[in-house]
Amino acid sequence: MDNLTALGSRNKVELREAKHRSVEILKHFLETGDEAMRCYSARACGAIKAEDSIPALNQCLYHSDPDVVIDAADALSAMQSGDIHALEDVARHHPEGDARLAALIALGRHTSFHRVDSIIISFAKGRKESDSLGMSTGWDDWWDLQLTAVKILSRQDKPEYLDIFLTILEQDPEPELEFALYKGIARMNAQWVISQLPKAKRMKKRKLLKALGENNEQISKAFLFKHLKDADPLCRCIAIEAISKQRANEYFWDILECIKDDSLDVQKCALFAIEQFSAWSEIDNKRLIRYVSSCIDTSRIELFKLICQTNIVESEVNDLVALLSLDTPELCVCFIENINPAILSAKNIKGIEALISEVLTRNTLDILHHTQLIRALDRLPSSIEKLFPLLERRINEVDHNQNHTFEASIRQACLDVISHSELPACRHLLKTTLFGLNAYPNKIDVTQPPLALQDDELAVHSALRGHIVPEQQATENAPKSTLNAIFQTNLEQKLAPAQSEDEQQTSIVEMVDNLDDQYSEFADVVKSNFSAADNLNLNRKKIARLPEFENITLALRALGQSRQPKAVGWIIESILGASDENMREIFQALTLQRQRNPKQKECENGIGAAANVLLSGHELTQQSALKYLANTTTSKAVPLIIEALENTSEHVRISALYALENHYKMLGLLFKPLVKSAAKIALKDSASGVRKQALKLACLLWEYGEETSPMIELALQDDECHPVAYAHFLPFKYEALSMLNNQIATMSSSQQPNAIKLIGALAET
Repeated sequence: MDNLTALGSRNKVELREAKHRSVEILKHFLETGDEAMRCYSARACGAIKAEDSIPALNQCLYHSDPDVVIDAADALSAMQSGDIHALEDVARHHPEGDARLAALIALGRHTSFHRVDSIIISFAKGRKESDSLGMSTGWDDWWDLQLTAVKILSRQDKPEYLDIFLTILEQDPEPELEFALYKGIARMNAQWVISQLPKAKRMKKRKLLKALGENNEQISKAFLFKHLKDADPLCRCIAIEAISKQRANEYFWDILECIKDDSLDVQKCALFAIEQFSAWSEIDNKRLIRYVSSCIDTSRIELFKLICQTNIVESEVNDLVALLSLDTPELCVCFIENINPAILSAKNIKGIEALISEVLTRNTLDILHHTQLIRALDRLPSSIEKLFPLLERRINEVDHNQNHTFEASIRQACLDVISHSELPACRHLLKTTLFGLNAYPNKIDVTQPPLALQDDELAVHSALRGHIVPEQQATENAPKSTLNAIFQTNLEQKLAPAQSEDEQQTSIVEMVDNLDDQYSEFADVVKSNFSAADNLNLNRKKIARLPEFENITLALRALGQSRQPKAVGWIIESILGASDENMREIFQALTLQRQRNPKQKECENGIGAAANVLLSGHELTQQSALKYLANTTTSKAVPLIIEALENTSEHVRISALYALENHYKMLGLLFKPLVKSAAKIALKDSASGVRKQALKLACLLWEYGEETSPMIELALQDDECHPVAYAHFLPFKYEALSMLNNQIATMSSSQQPNAIKLIGALAET
């Protein structure tokens, strides 16, 4: 134990020495480097707050390159330090506006000094006649300088600044500066702002009200309340936001009245404020429910949600249920999604079931509300048995072309709800959707002996043989890409009978063909326009339609999040004979089930199928299989994942590295060397995305005493991999800083900037 303590102390000392050496290197580049190296070094010094670098940063304030001056001023601002005389010199006399602004911000960190206070005040008062900065360009940099100075002063809340701000207001400042002045004045003297409100025009009144929200005095809240009835909707919004920001609970019911406002923006502001108020204090639900019936639909839904999430009693629940109707299904959705089902009585549930049944029977909902209403049933599991026929119809109903009547999203919602139920009817529907006739393979075939037909029946059968309905053709597959759509359209055009040309177009073409040669160019333009129009008309037909998912695909997705005990077994059974598309859904479903219950061993019965897919499957299916393997037992998954790193697809290799990252904490003595070796090989991969993830994995697997140079070299050479180093080099930051300190002088010009940025990131921590 003593040895470990001594080792830890030694490491801290060594790390401190490495950081000190890094600061010396940064100082060296600040003093001798080119413009780019000085900029990078200044940023690094600011990040690690290296006080030893302050003299060098002060010297950089006089550099000829404005970027160096800006970065040096920013670094001094971050350290709240710097030579005040040098910063003042830059702020007053530098030819670049951005450099002046950076120096002024750095000066703003020293307002405790009377001299700095005087400098900031002089900038707040505006340009001197002798200063021509920005006069020859489209943008006057003095606007930014004056605005920044006013903001610095307004943060001080010193009463002596009031006269200065009032003097600046008399100079007719631009709008943003005017608002900053109002905010500063409001913090010091709310009474002045209040005195300006009665005579202010609309734009000025809005700024004054916003500024008044910065003052927490009771008189400010009272005048904000007064403007809840202002004629300008935006003023009403500003007043609502300011009152809620100040948590003035005494005005809750006054703001609630605003949800009946004619302006939609005011209603939204009021609802947002009410949500904030409800989080801070108890609300009178009885009184709140009375507002529901008198406000518009959008506000009603939000109020319903708010009431349902409070501690309501049975009588209040009855009042809410009474407000539900066929005309407001979205209100029903909101109620079911937010109410605690445990407080619903049998009578409440029965009434809701009847309402939902009627709404679904009428089938007049748009897709969004239709889907939401069905999904809400998951919170009322006792209702599924009664509503099952309506759900089954939505899953299985087809039109005369054998296309599904209902959208895939609606069918998915039905299957999701059904998948959680253990009702025999629900289980039967899921099994038959997944397996079809094979759902019950052990059924006994029954042979029906032929019955003797009477003479009149034989005559009818003979007559009907000539009118047999032909067998239905298989449903045509919709094209799944634009190229397939174009190919199909071209094929349909070739097979379609030729259409007669437009007579008017033909007449015009013949007419321009008969024109004199001097009009030949005009004739060509006319004919080319007709040709372009034909092509445009053809292209309009070449639109790829979204594919409709089959019920088996939707059922697999539903089983992925199902709480049904037999769900995993059914997913495993569906592997046999599954298409590539369904195999992806199977692996995704098994992944979700495993994540929901990591101890569920049955989920691992798909590992064999995953191995086969990785050997010869589709690229997308392989990625899905790797995501599944990332959530299985380490000893079974890691060998398969390592083999996938040799896949020709970049995306599969990246997925394999992500899967290994998921297992890295559980690697034993057998697999850790194999994974480390695989990660080191992947550091040299041709794809930058693979290298980036390999670098992250290699850092996670690093152990004390192991080599770090391959990872550091990659971070320096590859700009995409460089950001990974900031967070993941921390376990070996001493080794990294030591290597960077020793080798930075001999690095190439492309590596040195990354080295300095990395030094700044590692030394900061």
